[in-house]
Amino acid sequence: MRKLVIGIAVVLVVGMVGDVIALGVASKNLRQQVDKNVPHQGATRGRVRSFPFISRFVLFGTIAEAEASVDGVDAGPVHFLNITAKLHGIKVDRRALLHRKARLEDIKSGTVSAEISDTEVSRLIGQTIRFTPGKASLTVHGFTVSANVRMKAGVLTFQVFGLPIPVSLSNLTIPRAPLLPCATEAADVEQGRLRVSCSITNIPKELFNTDILKLAA
Repeated sequence: MRKLVIGIAVVLVVGMVGDVIALGVASKNLRQQVDKNVPHQGATRGRVRSFPFISRFVLFGTIAEAEASVDGVDAGPVHFLNITAKLHGIKVDRRALLHRKARLEDIKSGTVSAEISDTEVSRLIGQTIRFTPGKASLTVHGFTVSANVRMKAGVLTFQVFGLPIPVSLSNLTIPRAPLLPCATEAADVEQGRLRVSCSITNIPKELFNTDILKLAA
């Protein structure tokens, strides 16, 4: 009995070590996929989370979740500080497993968020706007008032009250971009930046078919 317990413990430890190594390889490959397929000026990041990892995708062809992130992306007139895609319930191409590949094929759900600085928004709308957590303020001709931020179908709108002078604010269309394939539907005001987001049901094309267990040549 003691030998059996020791044997099981050894198998579990070996499996856990294998999972840690494989997750490291998978995360690195995801980051390299973003680096290769998304034009950018900043850092890229990739992280795969799943436990157990190897046995789960071998037996069921699934991975719990993955996150890919990139800094400094331009799309049309808009400069994004960051774009992050979070994927859940990932399906792996099980046919590719026969060739020792683990390609991302589909997802159960996902979200993509993008960050824009208040300096960039000010430039785009032609007025000075500043973001603090949960709040936006607009300054026009020395007058500073609160502004409500609304997002729908990829269009950002501003509602301003209390200015003693009339002011017209242009709506801001948030373009789709590499790693951002959907029309944004939500906006959260953070310190110095605006985070817009949307839900996805398919893997962004920049990540589709990523072989997360590819070994460097």
